[in-house]
Amino acid sequence: MEASSWDALRKQARRLEAQLDDQMIAYRKLVSMKSDGSENDIESDIERSLKQLQQVNSQMQTWVSSGGSEVLSHTLTRHMEILQDLTQEFYRLRSSLRVKQQHASLLDLRDFDRAKFDVETGDSADQALLREQAAISRSSGQMDHVISHAQATLGTLMSQRSTFGGITTKISNVSSRLPTARRLEAQLDDQMIAYRKLVSMKSDGSENDIESDIERSLKQLQQVNSQMQTWVSSGGSEVLSHTLTRHMEILQDLTQEFYRLRSSLRVKQQHASLLDLRDFDRAKFDVETGDSADQALLREQAAISRSSGQMDHVISHAQATLGTLMSQRSTFGGITTKISNVSSRLPTVCICIWPRVSVHVLL
Repeated sequence: MEASSWDALRKQARRLEAQLDDQMIAYRKLVSMKSDGSENDIESDIERSLKQLQQVNSQMQTWVSSGGSEVLSHTLTRHMEILQDLTQEFYRLRSSLRVKQQHASLLDLRDFDRAKFDVETGDSADQALLREQAAISRSSGQMDHVISHAQATLGTLMSQRSTFGGITTKISNVSSRLPTARRLEAQLDDQMIAYRKLVSMKSDGSENDIESDIERSLKQLQQVNSQMQTWVSSGGSEVLSHTLTRHMEILQDLTQEFYRLRSSLRVKQQHASLLDLRDFDRAKFDVETGDSADQALLREQAAISRSSGQMDHVISHAQATLGTLMSQRSTFGGITTKISNVSSRLPTVCICIWPRVSVHVLL
């Protein structure tokens, strides 16, 4: 039932478009000839057909908005563009016809004034024709100036429309990605909370699953940010650039926090492994030497203290190294951005400098 309704609307739209094409052909012929008063009827018919086509397009738009596919949306866009072209062409022809009628009216009035002036002054017909020709030339020049100004204004408006249309498309694309980025960030926040709890407790082997989920979410968020960065780089506004920067900073913070927690967990696991191995060696040594439990505990405590001091030293050194690497990464990232900006300007600089260098070489 819905398909038949859509087909009926399309048939009606095509019929009205064909009818408007025939009416526009007749209207163009009328505009090119001398007005005989029949233009009002044709204009009424064209306006009525345009109104009917607008109503059909509105019904098709309502149908597509309620759940139509992308193919139907593309078809509707094409019909709306046809309606817009026909409307603009009709307004242009009607404006041209009105100017032509006003010109003819002015000429008729000038003929009446010229005849009256000839009777009063007794000028010859040749002199009157010369004056009439000069007046027509001045009027034509003024009309050409007005028309050229209107065409320039139309070109500017069309350029602005194209620019704003591109901006609207980019904003829509970025906006469609923002919910995905926010959802992934919220998901990563929950995963990081669970991972922090796991790091603070004794390892039970479940950290591998959580780490895999976090790495997968970080990769998806990186892909979404890359898509938004591509759209912003192709001509996005400052607001979109600021939004993208904020999401990239969130991604960087989450990535650094994950790497820090994972490193801490690995150190904790290695420490536990060393303690388990030392317990085994201590038990073996007690059996072999037959020392008392107190002496064995004292030796174990001294050994653990030395191992803890060494591990703390290694951890502090690793954290200092990580901080230095992150600082270097930030510095090199800034240098890369500046080099890219300078490289993008070099073709323009070369184009501006090359003619001057050529002139100096010739001299």
